Amino acid sequence: MPNGWNGTPQTPAELRAAAGKLITFPLATFLCAANANWHLDFTWGYEIQHFVPGDPTTHAVPGQPHLQSMVPDDWYPELRKPPGTPLGECQHDGTTGTFRREWSGVSVFLDVREETAELRWK
Repeated sequence: MPNGWNGTPQTPAELRAAAGKLITFPLATFLCAANANWHLDFTWGYEIQHFVPGDPTTHAVPGQPHLQSMVPDDWYPELRKPPGTPLGECQHDGTTGTFRREWSGVSVFLDVREETAELRWK
């Protein structure tokens, strides 16, 4: 995703804010493609501070007080919402570069040319 959306986050606070804003596009991409027994892993990297929520006040990673968590303070509320079951296959429009898929719990729209996405929770 382009850095123009949020600049280039440098600090843990900037990374937490960017992570919270940028979850929609990868989640929509996953929901367009997902099939049975698929799962989504979303993280900034492979170090503990990239995926473990921190203390609500200090943002310190539990057991690692020198590490600041880069996970959004509200832990990706979109990932807590159940999409339900797919109501059909993903629909692709090659002329516009868009994808749509209906789930029992969410309507998914993805525009790969504009790098935008929308999730409408039911």
